[in-house]
Amino acid sequence: LLSLQAAGVDSLPGTSAEILVDEVRKRLAAARLSSEEWRSVIETAHEIGLPTTSTMMYGHVETPADMAVHLDILREVQRKALARGGP
Repeated sequence: LLSLQAAGVDSLPGTSAEILVDEVRKRLAAARLSSEEWRSVIETAHEIGLPTTSTMMYGHVETPADMAVHLDILREVQRKALARGGP
C-alpha cells in the first residue's frame, strides 16, 4: 500500500468487499480475500491515510442477517478510522 501511495494512489475505491460473511463469500467470490484479510487491508489503508469506499453485493445467497453483519463490520471499521482522525 505504501508503494501504491508513493506512486500517486490516493484512495482505494470499491475494495472488493462483496459480502463480509466468509461462508457467503466462499460461495460468491472464493478467490477473494477472507473477511478478516479484507478488513486488515482496509484498516492498514486508513492508518496510512488512504480513504476507502466499500460496497455490498446482495441479491444472491445472503440472508438479511448476513447483510446486517456486513454493515456492522463496515460501521466498526469506520468507527476505528474516525477515532484515529483518519479518512
